[in-house]
Amino acid sequence: MNSFDLLWCGEYSQDWENEPHEHGFFQIILVTGGSARANADGQEWELTPGKLLLIRPRCPHGIRRGNAFHVYDAKFEVHDSGLLTALQHLPLLAEPEDFQKMKLYFQWIMREGDARQPFYPQIISSYFWMILIQLLRPGCPSPEMAAAETRQPQTYKGIHIQKVERFIRESYMRQITLEDLTALAGCSKTTLIQAFKEVYGSTPFGYIIQIRLQKAKELLVGTDAGISQISDLIGFQSVHYFSRFFKEKEGYSPMEFRAKYAGNRFLTF
Repeated sequence: MNSFDLLWCGEYSQDWENEPHEHGFFQIILVTGGSARANADGQEWELTPGKLLLIRPRCPHGIRRGNAFHVYDAKFEVHDSGLLTALQHLPLLAEPEDFQKMKLYFQWIMREGDARQPFYPQIISSYFWMILIQLLRPGCPSPEMAAAETRQPQTYKGIHIQKVERFIRESYMRQITLEDLTALAGCSKTTLIQAFKEVYGSTPFGYIIQIRLQKAKELLVGTDAGISQISDLIGFQSVHYFSRFFKEKEGYSPMEFRAKYAGNRFLTF
């Protein structure tokens, strides 16, 4: 049996409120932008970038409407008694020693989930282990690959391709122009499109669409936000266009998709 099962991992901006609720699994919320008020187990905190909220099973919690609140969110079940005990003794609110490294692990999880290459579940599990280790053993050395990528941006044929991909992930909900991306990459439009497609298997704008679609599915299944609100949150200017686009890609309307998967374990990878 695995030590844990990762049930959900998402990246999104939250502009709605969660009524106090509880669930039977652990949840990690890593704040990467904006701010919000959170309550958990009778305590209340201000959530700002660099902070991490650990929610234990059956712990009543909720989040009040924030200001441009952007997070990575993971929900997971624990099956190992030693790991369970260690997590139960952690504080609910923490400031990870190496926030950028933890954020990077979440980015790699999301990237693996999007690509679905061979052995991606095992790779995702390894990255999530590193997130847990950062909480349980602060300062523990990370693999050389993580250290190298943390120190400097990845380039491809002299192009800052990782910087472009990271910008897209953090800004997908806004209107992004090709000029924005070429300024980051330091190359021509044609060169950027060709290089990005070689590395990520899609043009930059195709990649934006993939992320928006994934975020839409996360919000439809994981929240009670309305279709119009979800459309706005992921960067669509028209809810009617969003609904048509979603049905074309998924074969279901947004409401049909929500009804089909509501109450089920929804994996983003």
